[in-house]
Amino acid sequence: MKATGIRQFRAPVELLELPEPRALRPDEVLINVRACGMGNWDEIARNGGWDLGTRPPMALGVEAAGLVAAVGDQVDGAANAVPSGSVRAMQAVRDRGRLATITSDPPAAERDIIIRAVLVTPDGRRLSRLVQLVGQGALTVSVGDRFPFDQGAAALARIGHGAPGSAVVLLAGDPG
Repeated sequence: MKATGIRQFRAPVELLELPEPRALRPDEVLINVRACGMGNWDEIARNGGWDLGTRPPMALGVEAAGLVAAVGDQVDGAANAVPSGSVRAMQAVRDRGRLATITSDPPAAERDIIIRAVLVTPDGRRLSRLVQLVGQGALTVSVGDRFPFDQGAAALARIGHGAPGSAVVLLAGDPG
């Protein structure tokens, strides 16, 4: 399995070949990561200043997006935030489990799975303040830099030089 990470604490970030994941515990889900965010917390983890419950060699990038690859045999539920992703997310739910989705396209019920569409209701006062910040140019949302999967060191270096107001992302495919 390929990962962008470190061989030991304080080592440079590099492309790693790690062993395949261990067998899943009953309540775990394995995700085939397609993209992950890199942040200053990865530098803290690289230097051993954040206990992530694992030791090097290890992957960096604690924000991740991808597809469910496998599930433990007692996974009760899943959450989905990807349009058209609910059907795929249901594969991670056991019979009579639960699925919550914030998308407008919840799937048809099957296997006695309880499906809940979660609607996010904006807070008018806070939303008004956010609009003001956007209008003032004080708040922006953007992906600043995209790096190929094998350039994790460059992504982390970019963060070290500052990436205010934008995200730095590692992509498993072509970052185009």
